[in-house]
Amino acid sequence: MTERFWCWTNRPAGLALSLILGAGIFMADFGLEDVQADVKSAPGDALEVLKENAGSTDLGQEGVTLQTMPFFLDKEVKKAAGQLLPATRLHIKLREGDWLLATVEGWQQAGQGSVIYGAKGQRILTAIMAKPTIEHATTGEPEVEEITGQTWMPVALDIWLPVKNVTGDIAPVWQYASSLYQNDCASCHTAHSPGHFTANQWIGQLKSMERFSQLDKEQNRLVLKFLQYHAKDGVNASGH
Repeated sequence: MTERFWCWTNRPAGLALSLILGAGIFMADFGLEDVQADVKSAPGDALEVLKENAGSTDLGQEGVTLQTMPFFLDKEVKKAAGQLLPATRLHIKLREGDWLLATVEGWQQAGQGSVIYGAKGQRILTAIMAKPTIEHATTGEPEVEEITGQTWMPVALDIWLPVKNVTGDIAPVWQYASSLYQNDCASCHTAHSPGHFTANQWIGQLKSMERFSQLDKEQNRLVLKFLQYHAKDGVNASGH
């Protein structure tokens, strides 16, 4: 099983993206208790509550995307510069009406310049840049990941995006994702805890269960990100 996961995580980025993202391009300060109540009755309703309240209050300096969405280098230009994945954290620099100027940060693997990942050595999809956008990103000093020997670089990119579908609190988003995961898996078996696998192993694990899953592509993206961030070696794992 470990060998199978290892092979998956070293496949070319383009293949991984096509399998995880699929086709097409698809941002609320809201109380966690209210969202939890909705999740228990209907998981889909919980997301709609978050979306309805998105952008309606002061987001402060932090934001989180609620779904896959395009971003732009200039808010006056209609052509998207790339995509943000669900549950992507943003550092908000400015709000102008219905638009946000924000910075998205993460890690690039050498040779895969179009993809921004959530952590060094972990294929947690955060953003995908169109080819012309890559030159606008700022990269830091390369670092070699000890286990794989791969070279990774910290990266940051300033972007414009609609305030719609951006929330100021990650907790309700994780609650929603957790409920989706638990409800989907419970139809067949007891769900593994997020800490049962590593962040990279969750990619193959979730992929192998797709034929049994009732989740749509967008829900699957969010659940995968939740599991990866709370994985055995994840950023939000106990002890990290």
